[in-house]
Amino acid sequence: MAKPKAKRTQVSSGSSKSKSQSQSLPSQTKSQSETKLHSRTQQQQQLQQLQSSNTLYKNQSTQKKKSAFVSLFKASPLNDFLMPFRKAYNQWVTRYIIIIFAVIIRCAVGLGSYSGENTPPMFGDFEAQRHWLEITVNLPISEWYFYDLQYWGLDYPPLTAFHSFFLGKIGNLIDKSWFLLDSSRGFETSDLKSYMRITALISELVIYIPAVVWWNKSSGSNNS
Repeated sequence: MAKPKAKRTQVSSGSSKSKSQSQSLPSQTKSQSETKLHSRTQQQQQLQQLQSSNTLYKNQSTQKKKSAFVSLFKASPLNDFLMPFRKAYNQWVTRYIIIIFAVIIRCAVGLGSYSGENTPPMFGDFEAQRHWLEITVNLPISEWYFYDLQYWGLDYPPLTAFHSFFLGKIGNLIDKSWFLLDSSRGFETSDLKSYMRITALISELVIYIPAVVWWNKSSGSNNS
């Protein structure tokens, strides 16, 4: 009767071993999955660190380029020229700075030559403007747009023609030889050039620039 008991104990011990092995398998699988997840997390963190370091390097290189450009600009003559206009307390000051800068550029351009200077028979753009003053002060309005169209015929709108008439009348008070009909063609004295350039600047300051400022102001208020 003792032998069957031993068999039973052997069977029970074998079943307990199989149960322990079956219980250990899920725990091993769980630990392996946790290890894989941890390694993936570490890889993602390393990748993020690498990307952040690359972004930081790019930002630093961009800042270096900007600082190099700023230092180059500060060392240029343009920075010295714009130094008095650096502090602009409001938009009105900014507008006047832009206007002054535009006038300075126009004055600088006026010191140079122009197309067609001393080049007959048409003498260039300056002669075209002078000739329109000549036409408007010497001919009736009905002939302004029909007189000698082959030689710088007047082709601007009537408002511009009356503007030429007004400046031509003032010019005649200074020197009548500037705008004599036909005989003044190609007239390019320094006095006449100065008069034409000064009247162009004054016309812009009195008519064109105020119109641009008013238009920007009205369009900005309508958009707001």
